[in-house]
Amino acid sequence: MARTTGPQKSDRILRFLVALRDDAVSAPLVAAGFGDDDLEEGWALLRRLSPPSVAGIEPEPVDPVGPAFERLEAWARRYIRLLEPAIERKHPALHAGLFGRLPALSGPTVVLAVDAFLDRVTELPKKRPNGLLARKLLARRGLTDDELTDARRLVRTVQGFPRERPGKPRTIPDYAAAEREAWAWYLEWSTVARAVISDGRVLRRLGFSARGKGADDGATAIGSNP
Repeated sequence: MARTTGPQKSDRILRFLVALRDDAVSAPLVAAGFGDDDLEEGWALLRRLSPPSVAGIEPEPVDPVGPAFERLEAWARRYIRLLEPAIERKHPALHAGLFGRLPALSGPTVVLAVDAFLDRVTELPKKRPNGLLARKLLARRGLTDDELTDARRLVRTVQGFPRERPGKPRTIPDYAAAEREAWAWYLEWSTVARAVISDGRVLRRLGFSARGKGADDGATAIGSNP
């Protein structure tokens, strides 16, 4: 016989509890000793199979790395590749120090390339001769201080992810133990139901096969199909 899975057990417990609204189901069980305390216990055990609260669950953060990485590559194309010819032509003595030996501007190394380039541009006004003039040229071509700040932010975003998610650690209930207890309750009362209900239609309403054809829920005896 196939093993009854956790979700199947929950479904069968729920089906049994809901079926108790029908007098044809509940009356024979009440006669066999089923009471409100048993009904409340069944619902309480079933509730334990779901999270007691979702308050401690942190929503998955939007991954900032993908968009930031793409923007970083676009930034490198715009402010490194396109500005290099201007520096090479107008300030050749500064060209190697600013653009030389940079990592590749695409793929994972772009973050290293942009990070190094930003440091070099920041130091450019200190270079003699013509460092300040070269920096002003870059600014006129769009590489302003604001652009440098934005690029630094992109670099930090890529370098700093993933971050630890905020919030207090959640206590995860022992769902396995809860499932065992709920299933034991179900096996007890489903066995009683099959013993005291003879109407095949009512049995099928509970999820059982009619008598003489075998049970289809694994509840023929307590402890079966754990």
